[in-house]
Amino acid sequence: MQNTPKLSRAVRATVPEISPPSLTLGALALCLAPCGSVFAFQFDGETVSGSLDTTVSYGTTYRMQAPSKKLIARSNGGSVDNGPLVYDDGNLNFRKGDLVSEVAKVVSDLDLRFQEDYGVFLRGRAFYDFELKDDSRRQRELSDDGEDLAGSSAELLDAFVYGSWKLGDRLFSARLGRQVINWGESIFAQGGISATNPYDVGALRAPGSEIKEAFLPTLMGSFSFELNESMTVEGYWQPGSSWKASKLDACGTFFSTTDVIGDDDCDYLPVAAIQESVTGLLGRPTAFDSPDEVRAYLNGVPSGMRPLAESLLMSTFVPRSHDVKPDGDAQYGLGLRWTAQELNQTDFGLYYLRYSTQTPVVSAKAGAILAVPGVGPIPFANRATYFAEYIGKRDLYGFSFNTTINGGPLEGLAVAGELSYRPDSIVSKYTSRAVISPAVVGGLSQGTYIPGYVERGRAQVTLSAIYLLPSGVLRADSGSIVAEVSANRIYGSLPAQTFDNPDLPGGMTNSSWGTTTTGSLTYDDIFGQFTVSPGVSVYAGINGRNGANNKGERAYTAKVDATYKEVIGAGISYTAFNGGGRYNRDRDFLSFNVKYSF
Repeated sequence: MQNTPKLSRAVRATVPEISPPSLTLGALALCLAPCGSVFAFQFDGETVSGSLDTTVSYGTTYRMQAPSKKLIARSNGGSVDNGPLVYDDGNLNFRKGDLVSEVAKVVSDLDLRFQEDYGVFLRGRAFYDFELKDDSRRQRELSDDGEDLAGSSAELLDAFVYGSWKLGDRLFSARLGRQVINWGESIFAQGGISATNPYDVGALRAPGSEIKEAFLPTLMGSFSFELNESMTVEGYWQPGSSWKASKLDACGTFFSTTDVIGDDDCDYLPVAAIQESVTGLLGRPTAFDSPDEVRAYLNGVPSGMRPLAESLLMSTFVPRSHDVKPDGDAQYGLGLRWTAQELNQTDFGLYYLRYSTQTPVVSAKAGAILAVPGVGPIPFANRATYFAEYIGKRDLYGFSFNTTINGGPLEGLAVAGELSYRPDSIVSKYTSRAVISPAVVGGLSQGTYIPGYVERGRAQVTLSAIYLLPSGVLRADSGSIVAEVSANRIYGSLPAQTFDNPDLPGGMTNSSWGTTTTGSLTYDDIFGQFTVSPGVSVYAGINGRNGANNKGERAYTAKVDATYKEVIGAGISYTAFNGGGRYNRDRDFLSFNVKYSF
């Protein structure tokens, strides 16, 4: 029988863990990493041991596909209408062959243990992106906040104390501080049980990044207590003041999919339809990406018409107001795990989470109608505002399992799954038509709130499997195949405004499902010193369109990683996209990275 580990709850983002350890694909990769520096010393007769693991890396990413004119606004040289004005800056900033990211980074983990029962864990990260920080952009320069988000940063990630105690003959463990809670069994799919911590999208996109950098630790307390030999209860509590939003792609970066929200300085939204109406009266319909473009346009307008044109056109940029965040709502969760010995030692879990959303929806408020001197009130010149809104007091119920098949043709196959249900899940509306248009031209009274979402019940199920290949497959020393199927269902009617969303051609559907499959091989002792690991991964949206999975969407990655004496590493990967919507069909990219661990 192959010695195949069970799937874990999710790829672990911090160590040490409170719960019994088990492995995922990510954890398997971590097992191959160098151990770093291990040390011990005595203080007043007591032994303190620890480890310091540091990785220094450098990586680059290049755009490998020309921008598609079908994804660019007509006024910016595209072949479609001006709807893309609110999302095409990142596309316009980079041409085929351009360097889109050049990152130098250091990540360091320090784990100090006292008497083996208590300890402190710290993780820090610093990076500098020479391309985004030092070079200029073609279409939209990164704002100061965007540069802080994507250009450079030095921050403390995890920082917690931990300990274990015996209560009778049962183990009680606890952690307090900045940490990550990763419940559930999903490996790739988002939107499942793991809903506690925000994430850093840009960190995961950086060449050579690791999954542990993607989750943002937050201040909380957590515990685990053995009820008996086969059952454990876990929980955590986070004060509302410790809530954090996820870090999205900064406006104007290569992977950004919106020009109106992302970093805090994405602070206006152009209403192209009204701009075209105004400029049509002046001779030629056009639209504008920014107020600066309006000012340049006005230089060619006859002086007698310029004040009126300026008042009207400047009013077509809806300004961003202050973000609306959860109102100090605490987040907490409780989990119960048990092992069924009679079912091949299958692990089961039940969960309840009270959480706040960490990714925003775009909501709006209607404003006062603009009155132009000598003309009077202009109905469509409405001083509306939009804002990023995060919603608190959400509930999630979950169930999970993981096991290993013994015997038969599938012997050694590790299988896991999870089912989650959110009775009040957030379903976003289409921003331009469902939120901004009513705020600007809907005839609403000043201050009327237009929510950018509706609440609906949502269920998601994920099934995952890992199979460790025997030695000799394609002459490799080892290998693995990881596959995951994810499906979700939104209950109740969907808002009509989602059906004209160009992200979801054909309209939003209540159900969708998709698959992700990865495979890798490992060749040890190449030339006596090197380990080489080629691999491929494929994501496919099979059916349905509701954001979680979109029919026809595909993503393919081929990569080769190599290590020298388990200390120096290098990698190259190519990712290609097609189908499924407007954003990524022309964003193929090539990445290189080198790293040194000590």
